[in-house]
Amino acid sequence: SAKEENRSKKSLAWYQPLYEAAVAGDWESARRFLDIDSDTLTADISTVLMTALQVAIREGHSTPFVENLVDLMPIEALQLKNPESPIDETALGYAAIVGNVKAAEIILRKYPGMANTPDDYKRKPIYLAARYGHRDTLLYFLCHTEDSLFTGKLGVNVVKYSIKAGFYDVAIHLLERYPNLATYYEMPDTGSPLYVLAELPWIFPSGTRFRFWQRLIYAYSRTVTVAFWDILKQFVPCIKSVHDTKLRHMQTLQLVKFICKELIDIDYLKKAGSYLAPVFLAARSGIYEIVTECTQSIPEALWCCDAGVDKCKNTILHLAAKLAPVSQLNLVSGAALQMQRELQWFKEVEKHVQPTYKRSKNLEGETPRVIFSEEHKDLVKEGEKWMKDTSTACMVVATLVATVVFAAAFTVPGSNNDNGIPIFLRKDSFMIFVISDAVALFFSTASVLMFLSVLTLRYAEEDFLYSLPKRLIIGLTTLFISMTAMLIAFNAALSIVLGEKMSWIATPVALLSCVPMGLFAMLEFPLLVEMVLSTYGPSIFHKQSEVMV
Repeated sequence: SAKEENRSKKSLAWYQPLYEAAVAGDWESARRFLDIDSDTLTADISTVLMTALQVAIREGHSTPFVENLVDLMPIEALQLKNPESPIDETALGYAAIVGNVKAAEIILRKYPGMANTPDDYKRKPIYLAARYGHRDTLLYFLCHTEDSLFTGKLGVNVVKYSIKAGFYDVAIHLLERYPNLATYYEMPDTGSPLYVLAELPWIFPSGTRFRFWQRLIYAYSRTVTVAFWDILKQFVPCIKSVHDTKLRHMQTLQLVKFICKELIDIDYLKKAGSYLAPVFLAARSGIYEIVTECTQSIPEALWCCDAGVDKCKNTILHLAAKLAPVSQLNLVSGAALQMQRELQWFKEVEKHVQPTYKRSKNLEGETPRVIFSEEHKDLVKEGEKWMKDTSTACMVVATLVATVVFAAAFTVPGSNNDNGIPIFLRKDSFMIFVISDAVALFFSTASVLMFLSVLTLRYAEEDFLYSLPKRLIIGLTTLFISMTAMLIAFNAALSIVLGEKMSWIATPVALLSCVPMGLFAMLEFPLLVEMVLSTYGPSIFHKQSEVMV
């Protein structure tokens, strides 16, 4: 009613000085107000129905203010919560939500048992700290929560939210301390630690994209001492980012290995319930680390159907045939290499499944190969366009190189004598010119032919696995060699023409000639390296999963 609303407004106006004191951490002003009206200790003093203690905990400005308030409050007052408030938590629960460790310490110092007291939703403070992603608060509650609380769903939820928040070391600590949490299972299995890991493809090496220089740092960081890394991270932020990413990969792989190890020793029904949904989700998302570790520890995982997940009797090969999410595809450069990655993933899973599963049909009558073709038809078209556009652009450059060096072969520097013999035939720089010019001509011609073969290929699905990438690799390599040889021939010719008296000009010109090669290397070399590694590198299931720092 209007009368009650007016009284509520008066109440908020009355409590305004206390609210301002709580926000500012001004204990003297708050104390004077409390001397006048002691009932305000548990009164709702804000528009969102927060007490003075909750306001002070939220602001986090003054630890003495919180300490003085807690000293005045009995345990019953600290356990009060307002169901009408959007917070609806005790003071300790609210400290866990906002991540105020100091406030939690003050409350538990007076009433230690509150760390184990659940709220109306059966949530403990440690759960709230994990769910809202406050690392320091979570670590504090780990030391003040009874071990018995980590035997079931609460412990699993803390592990789950620790993983989601990126506290992988905390999750590892909890699983090592309470191994039963690794195999905890209930229907539906969408909240187990392994399932949560399968929901986050970007935290694994397979879901991370690096630039060329980042890949080098990532690969060779294990050979560098920890002390040296610490120094480098202080002065080079980008190195710190790569190092932190590698540490994250180490921890997530350790989590997967630990969980799979624990699954080996439990009964079959519980084991199947614990790994099926995560493995199939990982197969859909292309997280080969989870699929590899699970199938190595539990070989029957590859022989199971997905009936419990989508009710269509899909095998793991049916799921591997589906198009990967866009976030996963974008980890690879270009539609053609994306198609190659999809084929590699499908064929690797195909090698390991039960032979009859290669031709098995789901409830819709589709084999894995039919699903693959249907899901990837648009990617095949995009890959064809990408390949042709790249080859056309590179073929133009290769043709220009061939034209220039062919003409240079008949217009040698210094011209010829009356007998048609080059004047500088006996100079070393002339021989360098001749050899470099010949190399440039041969390799540029080979490059043109390679790019031409890419343009005339049939572009079937299987061509994206080896045939197309191989031709593009040869084309780019020969183009790179021909451009290098052309620039060497140019510098040799310049040295001959200028002679010894003008040799000082040759050095800056030679340095400038390195600019186009540097640009080409910077723009195209990472693509070439990526193609070589993806085409001729180790297979997906045999890549080194365990990363060492």
